[in-house]
Amino acid sequence: MGNTQLHRDTLEMIERGDLYESSFKFSVGKGDSQFTRDENGDLLHIVTKIRGLYDVSIVGDGAYNNTDIAIRSALDEFELAEKQERLQQLKEENQSKRDYLTTLKNSL
Repeated sequence: MGNTQLHRDTLEMIERGDLYESSFKFSVGKGDSQFTRDENGDLLHIVTKIRGLYDVSIVGDGAYNNTDIAIRSALDEFELAEKQERLQQLKEENQSKRDYLTTLKNSL
């Protein structure tokens, strides 16, 4: 969105807590969702596959409970942590392969 008044106002409303949920409109194909009730008798709509996503909005009271939003910097930190974790996994896998090759080499 960039450095616009709308951007600054939206960030301020998120930080202040005025906007704290998201709302979205989507469609599902036949068999890709089901309705059931939880132990309290509340209706649950379980979606296993979304066919189309048409609208995503930042709101103060979303249509679906328990949605949330985050300012991009929080998402960037999360993605960075994921990348660092994956890098560590790759390093460990490579070391394991090196160890295996060293063992094979020494056994010849």
